[in-house]
Amino acid sequence: MRTLCFCLLLCSAHGLLASSAAALRDYQAGKYDQALKDYQHLIDRKGDDPRLHFNAGAAAYRDQQLDEAAKQFDEALKSPDLKLQERAYYNRGNTLFYQGEHNPDPAKRTETWKKALQDFESSMKLAPQDKDAQFNRDFVKQKIEELKQEQQKQEQQKNVEPSEDAKRAKAAADQAVQRRDYAGAFEIMQKQLAKDPTTAHYNDYIQRLKEVNGVQDTTAKP
Repeated sequence: MRTLCFCLLLCSAHGLLASSAAALRDYQAGKYDQALKDYQHLIDRKGDDPRLHFNAGAAAYRDQQLDEAAKQFDEALKSPDLKLQERAYYNRGNTLFYQGEHNPDPAKRTETWKKALQDFESSMKLAPQDKDAQFNRDFVKQKIEELKQEQQKQEQQKNVEPSEDAKRAKAAADQAVQRRDYAGAFEIMQKQLAKDPTTAHYNDYIQRLKEVNGVQDTTAKP
């Protein structure tokens, strides 16, 4: 579960504690959904063992069930074992980071990343020499600052009067919207934005088109 960075470079798990043979076997085979079910069954049978919650969180994280992973790591933090607490803080920090990354709302993304930052700091208090936690703490700080600067830039661009070409692109996009061609409208605005920074005046409009289409933004930004 530990990451050396947030570029999907995952190392081995912290250690699957209190594992039944079947659950561990499923986890090691990459059957993370089944492993999660195995651990949940163990929790139902054996009670709220924080080690089992940690294992369930590890399986959920690997299966990209981030809400479930965060929930399980929350439960693992109830352990009196400080080492397990440190592991749970670290892994919940990873989970929260990716939850924030997937949130299109910048304010909510910032809020979630700040919680991830707190988890990495809590992990470092329990393991001050942990270089991975330190790296991830610094990484999240940087991402929060970059997002803040990006939002400030967008606010400044909104106050810039759009060019005549940008206005014409907006009119063409409006016509496409009237035809319910939302993908076409989004494409018009993205192409104009790529060559004309003043088109950022319509960022809110472009964002709404993006959300309607569920489009992943892979184009260059001004």
